[in-house]
Amino acid sequence: MKKDKILILGQHPILRDIESQYEHRGAFVTLAERYSKEEHVLGDYTEIVILNAATNGASEAESDAQALALLYVLADDCNDAIEDSTVAARPLVHVLLRCYSTLRMLLLADLPEVVNKHLNVYPFTMADTWAKNVCIQLPGITMGNHQGALPYGPYEPLDRKPIDAQSQQTVHVVVCGFGEQAQSVAINVALTCHYPNYREDDALPLRTRITVVGDNICRQRDEFIAMYRHLFDNSYWRTIDIRHQAVDFHEPMYAGKRKDFVDVEWEFVDAAPTDLYLSKRIEQWATDAERQLTLVVAGDDDEANMSLALSMPPAIYERQIPVLVSQRSDVLASVLSQAPKAGQQPRFGNVRLFGMIDRGYDVRLPLLGMAKYLNYFYVCQYGSIGIPTVLPKADVEAAWLEVETLKYRFSNIYNPMTIASKMRSLGHAQDDCDTFYALTQAEIEALARTEHNRWSVERLITGSRPCTDDERREIADDISRIISTKAGPKGNLKDRYKKERDIHYDLCAYDELSVDASGQDARVYDYALTACIPLIVKSYYEDYGKQEQ
Repeated sequence: MKKDKILILGQHPILRDIESQYEHRGAFVTLAERYSKEEHVLGDYTEIVILNAATNGASEAESDAQALALLYVLADDCNDAIEDSTVAARPLVHVLLRCYSTLRMLLLADLPEVVNKHLNVYPFTMADTWAKNVCIQLPGITMGNHQGALPYGPYEPLDRKPIDAQSQQTVHVVVCGFGEQAQSVAINVALTCHYPNYREDDALPLRTRITVVGDNICRQRDEFIAMYRHLFDNSYWRTIDIRHQAVDFHEPMYAGKRKDFVDVEWEFVDAAPTDLYLSKRIEQWATDAERQLTLVVAGDDDEANMSLALSMPPAIYERQIPVLVSQRSDVLASVLSQAPKAGQQPRFGNVRLFGMIDRGYDVRLPLLGMAKYLNYFYVCQYGSIGIPTVLPKADVEAAWLEVETLKYRFSNIYNPMTIASKMRSLGHAQDDCDTFYALTQAEIEALARTEHNRWSVERLITGSRPCTDDERREIADDISRIISTKAGPKGNLKDRYKKERDIHYDLCAYDELSVDASGQDARVYDYALTACIPLIVKSYYEDYGKQEQ
């Protein structure tokens, strides 16, 4: 069997871990300080890793610019290799970025066409990677590296007790600090935590709550809200100034005019995390039977993070409320994990460190692997094949090579981030890949609503906005005209608004979804995707998961 060949460019603290992961898979690894067309034949490599460490005094932004410039060079050389018939498929290129703003820019503006055409690029930051590690579970997947096999997502789920349609519990994540790591955690919670007990018609809908705590937080709050303007325009959020005993409350821009469709709410607390009043509130949250609380300590100072994690109200430790602590060193890990005396619980057994000490980066990209199956489902559903009953691995991989935009690739990635919690909502364990066969109509209906809510938050985060009242009327009239005249859906106004302006007609409450220009009720796509979850899970597990255990 031919070995995969991997090219790793540059230096970074995660280099040795990445190299060992590939070697554990039996791949042949080439290390180089920089890329050279003469020395590195692109057709030889199935994967390329660009480790973008700031060197020679370059700022983090300058270092990112150098990494993006290298993508142009690789794309041009790949084009030459294709013309010479020396490369058949786009290599997977992992690109480590130093600034989240660079990653955000790529997800909003996309990569240049020449890069998307010739390279399958997966950009990431360490902060976003670590946030996904603590927020996301994947069904039946383990993590194998030089230290052995670890569960993928070795942390308790944020929904520790499964939340079904009848549950009265909500997930509440308190994030202490508001730098890049904290913001990455908050956004990944918003992307992930969606449950079937949210009903927009309830007097008090049960939403996931994200509380961000920081001293003098308002400037960072304003920058964060500006970055995700469409999300916060359509969400409930408030700022609590404890020192001045003031609360500033924000309602969605269409509150009272349209049904609510965002199942995540926010609060920003302007206070030191050790503030006495806030400590009392955290203790109340810890003892609330209808709240699944998780604390994430993710400031910019590791020592301060550790000190805060060990200074929480007593109820946090007594009730074993998870406390996740951002750290870049494993010095304290052995102390926290030392075995207790017989019959005793470890005093800080609920405190878990995350960051480099767990693992730097999983080169297998299991989220990307599951996204490929989701993409193939869409290709079949929207194409001539129809809803698939099998997901052949070769066809799945071939369809993925046809995806030539970074934004669409990531859109496929966001959905699998919630599959494990959906399985738990239905009473299945997240590793139940062999007996999780089919869903009832009631289960499909409940999870289709949940999927629409998840998709809505994803689209708002990635820059889409809902239609204004005038735009909704204009699109509805256009759809009616097309259906009545049988003109065919090609070139319809709904699609043009979506593609040209990033304005989406379906960003609305689930019950307000309507037919599209093809005459299909928009809900059928959520139904079909939800019904296909067991097939996606089982197909990925059979093709990849068993091999990776």
